[in-house]
Amino acid sequence: MSNLEERLAARKLIDRAKGRLMDDHGSSEQDAWRFIQRQAMANRVKVDEIARRIVDGELTALAAPGLRPPGGPTIRSVPKLLLLDGHSLAYRAFYALPADLSTPDGTITNAVYGFTSMLVKIPRR
Repeated sequence: MSNLEERLAARKLIDRAKGRLMDDHGSSEQDAWRFIQRQAMANRVKVDEIARRIVDGELTALAAPGLRPPGGPTIRSVPKLLLLDGHSLAYRAFYALPADLSTPDGTITNAVYGFTSMLVKIPRR
């Protein structure tokens, strides 16, 4: 992707984030832009990264007028929900691992072991 295309994509993302802040909080375009700039400076990231977080719903402004609550934080993290299809993971684990994974009394544990291994590998962010 060329530099011009990247800059255009970033500009579109920033405009979407400003629009979302304006719709959600009734703020002006200038206040939304200032909010994005302040968050970028405070978090030491690029403006388009803050815009991506706002558009993805990871960051949400808490106050409407000027997007700055008096004496409080200006932004909160929205918790993520991870949905897993446990049946397909267990099925995959059962058939992907050898059947000789079992307890001393003969109970086959390959599906449990594989399922647990997959869950442990989910990154905690």
